[in-house]
Amino acid sequence: MNENVQRTIEVLEAHIEWLREHPDFPLETYQVPSTAMLTCIPDTDQFADFVRLLTKGAPLGSVKKAFSSQFVDVTAYKGDIPVMQVTQYRSTVCVKRVVGQEMKKVAKTEYVEELVDVIEWDCGPLLSEVPDAN
Repeated sequence: MNENVQRTIEVLEAHIEWLREHPDFPLETYQVPSTAMLTCIPDTDQFADFVRLLTKGAPLGSVKKAFSSQFVDVTAYKGDIPVMQVTQYRSTVCVKRVVGQEMKKVAKTEYVEELVDVIEWDCGPLLSEVPDAN
């Protein structure tokens, strides 16, 4: 076990012990328990390795991916509790491609319709094996 993993275990055990000693502490004021997970932002070239570590041997549905306009998040769950998330800029691990155009209202001095790109992302076989979080 590497030094960082050992230290993380010690910190988590200290948190658990402290929370058991202070059960009335208003934790929800500071941290929503359902999102209290470890997040890892690896270098772009390490992202695939980290995702493979999360998914290797994981029960079906226990690892899910989610996309925002900027990020891709792959999250491992223990039951319904998110425990570890690997995140990376979407543009560094996916290829943006224009699949069409559509008319949208765009704020200018007044609303006008103009042609805008319709975007889809191809994230390769690695992420295609991980089910969506939604």
